[in-house]
Amino acid sequence: MNTPQTWSAIGFEVEITGDGSPTLRLMPGECMHHSGGAAEETELIYGRVIHRAFQEVSQPHFLSVGLGLGYVEMTAAREALLMHNLNFTMESFELVPELREYLKQWLKEGDLNPEIRSVYEQVLKYVLKDTALAPQELKSLLQNKLISGDWRLQGPLVAESLFMAKAHCLLFDAFSAKTSPDLWTEEFLISFLNKATANDAVVSTYASRGTLKRAFKAAEFAVETHEGFKGKRNSTMAFKGLFIPTSESAGIS
Repeated sequence: MNTPQTWSAIGFEVEITGDGSPTLRLMPGECMHHSGGAAEETELIYGRVIHRAFQEVSQPHFLSVGLGLGYVEMTAAREALLMHNLNFTMESFELVPELREYLKQWLKEGDLNPEIRSVYEQVLKYVLKDTALAPQELKSLLQNKLISGDWRLQGPLVAESLFMAKAHCLLFDAFSAKTSPDLWTEEFLISFLNKATANDAVVSTYASRGTLKRAFKAAEFAVETHEGFKGKRNSTMAFKGLFIPTSESAGIS
């Protein structure tokens, strides 16, 4: 593999967050997760909507914007295994090609520096925390999804991006507007939401920008603002169709 074999070589450093789980920080610049806990933040912002997607849709399609270390993708695979529903598809967008390649090599036990491999092993450990699932079971599921084409690792999300299906569950975890300004304009978001989401869809993101909420409303989503993770600014969920909360499903809040 001709890909650089250290985190620093691709402009990142590893940071251990408050719950013990790892994240990456740009050198210099933004961190992928809250310092209070990468795994806990993933569960709060994305885990519950992934779980609900499996509850509501027999064959859900997931769209993840910002692959990073694969927390969201591993969480989706975990929920599939726990809920005995492997009939899902997924696509993940990531600007940094090495992050896509590292994850693929890790899943297939390929040639990977121990410094890099150990970080993915730690991510998996925290995603599977409090479950009886075997790590290899989850890795095999994701590897099989890649081989079959049911999961696609895409390059950067742009206005011209094509999608393998309309998403029932959109996990919007892109870097902030300061680092990735093109992904946070109201015009881009409205077009993206209309093209990429199904009539029945749920979206979750750590962000709570005015442009984001206006875009959701323009794309005919119902919007909810939630408390952010550990003092972070508010997070946002948005819903269409059968995902719009009722008194019975209000527990997603």
